[in-house]
Amino acid sequence: MNIEVKDLTIRYGNRTVLDHINHIFEERKIHVILGPNGCGKTTLVNYLVNNAEQRDKLTYVQQETVGELDMTAGDVVKLGRYHKKGFYQVFTNEDMIKVNEAVSMMDAEDVINQNYDTLSGGEKQRIQIARAIAKDYDWLICDEPTANLDIKHQVGFAGIVKKLKAQGKSVIVIIHDINLALNIADEVLMMKEGRILYSGKASDVICEKNLKDVFETDFIRIENTDTKTNNFIYNV
Repeated sequence: MNIEVKDLTIRYGNRTVLDHINHIFEERKIHVILGPNGCGKTTLVNYLVNNAEQRDKLTYVQQETVGELDMTAGDVVKLGRYHKKGFYQVFTNEDMIKVNEAVSMMDAEDVINQNYDTLSGGEKQRIQIARAIAKDYDWLICDEPTANLDIKHQVGFAGIVKKLKAQGKSVIVIIHDINLALNIADEVLMMKEGRILYSGKASDVICEKNLKDVFETDFIRIENTDTKTNNFIYNV
């Protein structure tokens, strides 16, 4: 199932948040959305989640980590299984396998018995991602899932989305880390002021000129001839 957006415009009062967006998110790929704050990234993914033809095929990690939950972290992960079962059905062995796999993928075994409200921002983020991937889904959609994660778990998240793609899943993720985007993305959208400025293969789209156009900041490309990879740093 591809996800297609046709001539999408969203306005709040006199402000145009999304301006004639047209794009096809192809299935079984990792799509990364890049752009400055306020360019419409979150509005776009919220639209995708709320207007998809088959919403039950999507699982979503919001930008904010949910607080005020008087339950264990493990019980929060289990919420991912309720989308089909309802809250009054007995958990099966298959449900628990999915929950435990998600907890393991997010390296969260050490916090699942703690009260969710007592966790750090990064720990809450890992639990919310685990909740999302415990669900049965075809598309994982994430809004800045690495914002509160330390470097170890940012790298871990990159490995997770690659593994999910290998399992036949599709991913849309908003991130700010340009080098992480280069590492995981099949396709990149670069947004500014409610419009898609550039889209295409990550290695083609992410370049000094396009980064300057989108972020209004100079970047320097660092080439690693041994691994044949590129990284970008700010020119400050």
